[in-house]
Amino acid sequence: MPRPAVAARRYDGCRTNREAIAWAYFLALILGIILFGFHISVTVFLILFLRLRAGASWLLTLSLTAGASFVLFYAFEHLLHISLHTGFITDWVMDRIGG
Repeated sequence: MPRPAVAARRYDGCRTNREAIAWAYFLALILGIILFGFHISVTVFLILFLRLRAGASWLLTLSLTAGASFVLFYAFEHLLHISLHTGFITDWVMDRIGG
């Protein structure tokens, strides 16, 4: 039977690792929103999170991502009339290609 101190250290290391991964996902989402905008970042974030962390199937991942992206776009853009941030890089690329 493991000693309590050793078991606690193992648990804290696992917890710390999970917290670091959660913070990395959160900060990557925020950085993605700033650089690429809500629509691209939320879509990429959901696909990566659902596949890599949640272990969801491709069908479930794509279904949930499509549904969440549609609800996010529809709720903010059409119901609330709030324009979501389009991203600095996305704006720059659209300016360069004339869009």
